[in-house]
Amino acid sequence: MMARMYVELDDFRQSAIIAKNEIVKSVRGKRFLASAILVAIVWALITLVPFLTGKGWDVLTLGDMLSSYLSYANMFVVLVVGLIGSVALVSEYEERTALILFTRPVKKTTIFMGKFLASFLLSALLLLAYYIGVVAMTLIYHQTIPLNLVESFGMCCCYIVAATGISFIFSAVMKRSSICIIFSILALMVVIPIITTMIKGDTWYMLTTASDSILTCIPEYVDAHNATIDEMYYALQKIYETILNSTDPETQSYAPFVQKFISMMSMFASPIAYPNLFKEAAVMLTWGLASSVIAWILFLKREF
Repeated sequence: MMARMYVELDDFRQSAIIAKNEIVKSVRGKRFLASAILVAIVWALITLVPFLTGKGWDVLTLGDMLSSYLSYANMFVVLVVGLIGSVALVSEYEERTALILFTRPVKKTTIFMGKFLASFLLSALLLLAYYIGVVAMTLIYHQTIPLNLVESFGMCCCYIVAATGISFIFSAVMKRSSICIIFSILALMVVIPIITTMIKGDTWYMLTTASDSILTCIPEYVDAHNATIDEMYYALQKIYETILNSTDPETQSYAPFVQKFISMMSMFASPIAYPNLFKEAAVMLTWGLASSVIAWILFLKREF
């Protein structure tokens, strides 16, 4: 086992070759094409909706535009990584190409590194194309390129690392790529978010919380969100005070209900603080490192 885990300098060269071959194979495959089409369709829909509603982008602020596009960045990472990263390892066993690949003088660790690098680069490439589309829209309608988009894309890449590591765990142990895709997407989009909401107190160490920085690193979004929250609470508080000061007993009876509603809303709609990007990036990269190590160990133990 220790011999297989030993990494030499030449292993990195072989990993680069494996990554290159994996990228070429994936780009020619249906999953990469499906991911690219998905990204293009969603970008087109977001772009066209304001025109279809008769408003257009001219009446919307830069913050509204960035919020409209970047609200879906997390979802894109999950779907793209699910379609590409989660099948990187299992496909070698499912398609029987591992019989050829693993009998050559190439360590499993080298293969793992090459596969991980290829999956990350392919996912990042698709998200980069989406961000380029967002930049084009900001140039057309606001004649500017927000530097925060660079930060957002950086956070997106950190999330890709974490999501790829988690998807590799399933890819290292399962036998069918279709099952890996389903489990990876469910874990990232359903299981981890549910666990996060069930935890009491600050959840800064959870992947879901850290990945929110993809959007919250945009000051215009944070300011607009907080302004909306303040307006909503102000309106609800005014309603509560009006009911409470009413002389009609029946009207006053609704006061406890309104108060409970305000308390309930505070659980789902609360002000957003500006994120500490270094901390959020460190959390996501830690998730990526931990999950990758687990996937790597499972991959080493797996036999063809």
